[in-house]
Amino acid sequence: MPIQMIEASQAKQNLTVVGFRPNGDSFKGTVCEATPFEAKMGLLADFRYTEDGGDLSISCVLDTSTGRLLDQVGVSSEEDLFTEVEAVDTVLFHASQGGSHERMKAYLSFFEYVLSDLPEVFEGLVGGSRVAGEDLAVQYEDLRGRTFEFLPSHALLVLAERALKSDRSGASLQVRKMAERAGVALDRAIAVALG
Repeated sequence: MPIQMIEASQAKQNLTVVGFRPNGDSFKGTVCEATPFEAKMGLLADFRYTEDGGDLSISCVLDTSTGRLLDQVGVSSEEDLFTEVEAVDTVLFHASQGGSHERMKAYLSFFEYVLSDLPEVFEGLVGGSRVAGEDLAVQYEDLRGRTFEFLPSHALLVLAERALKSDRSGASLQVRKMAERAGVALDRAIAVALG
């Protein structure tokens, strides 16, 4: 799988993404991102994890205000997104670089455990809403015996944001979208897997 790197952080701009759905329907949408790569990868991931989403192929990116062609490197969900396990593993690696406070270490340790023992929780995640009164927080005890309580989706979002500071590839963008769009589904899957 080709891995493209995101250029150094730039000001966000309105970008028009053009492509098509697997059934042949054309797609055109505007997103606010810093680079065409961020626009493409973010939109692919966004479609994968939304309830009415799915696969998408992107053919080009235009500057919305001028119509100027900025990028015509085609990408698709099938070819260019990571598997969820690969994406989370990449995020854990990059989020662990440098110093981490205790809560961040607990998040890292928790998801290392999930990847090794419960990787099935990442299969088929799509968005959804919380049910009133539904408590999906986990209690996780670290190696020092300290207990942390958190929503797995929130912890994963924090890790993705941390990874984005050093990993400028699509994995961190994908995991951020997964945590934002399919966070409830992830929290439920982990709650069920933990019994």
